[in-house]
Amino acid sequence: MTAIEGRIFEKGSAASDPAILVLDGTELVLRALADGQEMLVNVVSVSPRIAQISRKISLADGRIFETLDNDGVDAIYPALGVGETGRVHRLEAFRSHLVWVIMATVGLVYVVIVHGLPIAARVAANITPQSVMTIVDAGVLETVDRTIFSKSALPDARRIQLSNRFMDLQKVAGLAAKPSKLMFRTGDQVGANAFALPGGTVVVTDELVKLAANDDEILSVLAHELGHVVGQHSLRQIYRVMGFWVMVAAFGGDSGQIVEDVVAHGSLLMSLSYSRQFELDADSAAMVFMTKAGLNPSLLATMLEKLTADCKSCGDSNWYASHPAVSERVKRLRN
Repeated sequence: MTAIEGRIFEKGSAASDPAILVLDGTELVLRALADGQEMLVNVVSVSPRIAQISRKISLADGRIFETLDNDGVDAIYPALGVGETGRVHRLEAFRSHLVWVIMATVGLVYVVIVHGLPIAARVAANITPQSVMTIVDAGVLETVDRTIFSKSALPDARRIQLSNRFMDLQKVAGLAAKPSKLMFRTGDQVGANAFALPGGTVVVTDELVKLAANDDEILSVLAHELGHVVGQHSLRQIYRVMGFWVMVAAFGGDSGQIVEDVVAHGSLLMSLSYSRQFELDADSAAMVFMTKAGLNPSLLATMLEKLTADCKSCGDSNWYASHPAVSERVKRLRN
């Protein structure tokens, strides 16, 4: 027999009297302490266990039995026949394991950022229509022309000469079906620079052209940028930096949202650093393209060294600064 001390509230009344709820075998008996009366009762519901807050047991006749004996209620609960209880109490007891939950959550977030985000960025890049990226390139160019670059001072004949060689390089890179555009600009504060836009447009500055000893050295840098184009590195990097919302727009086919967000942040392309793997992949692609085109792949290492030496005079946004681990890459290229 199990007895639980508490008080009984009559139906619709705030007044209470001391009472005991007794489980005798399978029968639940309510004993009023004021007059000693006993009566069999049926339970309708039991309030959940929350810290030391009193439990309320609702009876079929409308009265409510209230007690602070949480352990006693839990002991007789299986015999009450009113379903599962104690969920809130179990959640409270769960606090001792909260540190492990936090650690697991942090681990999960890390996995999502390190592995999930790059995978999602690749998928988003693959499903982004080329027509959208063409619009993005035009918008980004307009932005950086207003804020960073000025018109190229190279003679038309010189630009045509380099563009023709760039077209030959594109063919060996497998981009004949959707060729990239080569654009020339004066770099001003960014100095010797070259970069690929999300839609495949490649921009090279007059300063980089003048820094190179010959056209083959210029082509080595352009081959590296074509490696980024083939790998969709610019677009994937933007998706990584701008996060899941822009990728959700890509998955949902909201091209307008993509164009608006990417163009609005077009100048960020000058400060985004590619991941180490993107750089190595672009270098590997450049070596393949240059070999197929009959160029010496080590020329890219030569240009990297020149750009390193030139970086003090061309500001923080130069080609070298946005392409890290140059010493490692030079060694790799020469090997």
